[in-house]
Amino acid sequence: MPLISLVSLKGSPGVTTTALALAAAWPAPRRLLAELDPAGGDLEIRLGMAAGGGGLAGLAAAARRPQSGHSPWPFARELAGGLHVLPAPAGAEQAGVNIVGGELSQISEIIKGHSPGGGVDLVGMCAGLVPLDRINVGQDVKPGDAVLGLASSGIHSNGLTLARRVLFEQAKLEPGGRSKELGRTIGEELLEPTRIYVRILRALAEGAVPLKAMLHITSDGLLNLCRIQAAVSFRISSLPEPPPIFSMIQKLGAVSDEEMFRVFNMGIGFCVIVPDDGALIARAIEIGRREGVAMMRLGEVLADPSRRVIIEPKGIVGEGDYFHRTA
Repeated sequence: MPLISLVSLKGSPGVTTTALALAAAWPAPRRLLAELDPAGGDLEIRLGMAAGGGGLAGLAAAARRPQSGHSPWPFARELAGGLHVLPAPAGAEQAGVNIVGGELSQISEIIKGHSPGGGVDLVGMCAGLVPLDRINVGQDVKPGDAVLGLASSGIHSNGLTLARRVLFEQAKLEPGGRSKELGRTIGEELLEPTRIYVRILRALAEGAVPLKAMLHITSDGLLNLCRIQAAVSFRISSLPEPPPIFSMIQKLGAVSDEEMFRVFNMGIGFCVIVPDDGALIARAIEIGRREGVAMMRLGEVLADPSRRVIIEPKGIVGEGDYFHRTA
């Protein structure tokens, strides 16, 4: 089976993920966290996976440190284990995909390895094939359709730069500091794995729920609704109670509602648009309950081609890339 390189680095300044940045300051034995070897010297790590079976069939790692007698293997094993061996099924297994590449994030401000000038960025991506007659870009969405929100597990993968700035730089909190509000440490909260929605979406489709559009609520928050092909707008009339990490960031950083809803998912990690049928929506919510994902009706599609998102409970409107207060 083919071995696919995920990461290659060699002791030079680069970028790093929040997980690895926290690892440098807070070496906890958890998921991706791996304390960077303090010995220094050149380090080259290649992580790969054996493709097959529609999932993560295996992981391999090879490493060398030419200028040091210290073995980088424990570090490589920790990184590989974070991709595959978790308390819950690994992300690739949950989604039924192979990891075949990745991209670099522009987050140089968090390069803080033990070795001066060293940093790590562990990245991944996946690709898939969809029959042309099954491509769904929201082309069939109509005014009056309902917007359903699926609960997030926390911050997910967007907004961590703002979260770090507020929590660590402004509020001077520590990654290992326990928060009564969160019920765990700040670091543990920020490293909560992103919820993967593949299984619940399959369950909805198999349960005869017509999914007219499916949207990840990532960077730009609910403005992602406007990415569908249909030229419509959205009225959000109900919102879930967001996880407490969001209110903590907003309070400590004096962050406006407009900025919070632009940067964070605010407790909604995914949205589906379905026909506004009470029995159908009740069935969808019950399927979500069985799959362990809370769902609720957020609002409806409007006959407005300006592509706006009106969040009534907060009195804000999103247009383009930003939210602003209603008049």
